[in-house]
Amino acid sequence: LTWGLILNLTRKIIPASKNNFLKKLNREKHIGKDLFGKTILIIGYGRIGKQLSKFAKVFGMRTKIFDTRYNHSKRHLYDLLTLSDIVVLCINFNKKNKKYFDHKCFSKMKKNSYFINTSRGELVDERALLNSLKSKALDGAALDVLTNENQINTNSNHPLINYSKKNKNLIITPHIGGATIESFKLTRSCLIDNFLNDKKNLIYLK
Repeated sequence: LTWGLILNLTRKIIPASKNNFLKKLNREKHIGKDLFGKTILIIGYGRIGKQLSKFAKVFGMRTKIFDTRYNHSKRHLYDLLTLSDIVVLCINFNKKNKKYFDHKCFSKMKKNSYFINTSRGELVDERALLNSLKSKALDGAALDVLTNENQINTNSNHPLINYSKKNKNLIITPHIGGATIESFKLTRSCLIDNFLNDKKNLIYLK
């Protein structure tokens, strides 16, 4: 999903597909960017981060890694942000890193770069993100998560959702990163195996 969002942003796939409903097709309005030769910054080098780095290599991209487990400081992150065309946030959330990607982080991002968050909405200062989009400092952003997303409904007056309805440079999906038929089957299978492997549960079943 993360890589799909990157491709949708850089190639403007969603707004281009909506162009089919117009009387005249106009590809000049949807000229995108190649990933080849671009620099991607992966923040959080766990299972997903490592997989993204493999994809980036196939696409001929330069990869930068930031992970606090490697004693990387926030100052180091700022330096990397100034060099990166695409920034992907995929770190785990805890109370200590709430709004970890804050106003200063967005201010350090390379002009006309892209921001993708498929981790947790609480990691991002969403007001700062919105300001960066409105000011055209960023070329675009894609979010699979939002802060307090379980409390959001279709009638919510959410600033980012409202912005995405009227602008083409923000994609929001409803937390579908792990929502595939295969992943659901695997999860259920693991839960059943764990349950059956627990001797107490086996005794209970008898």
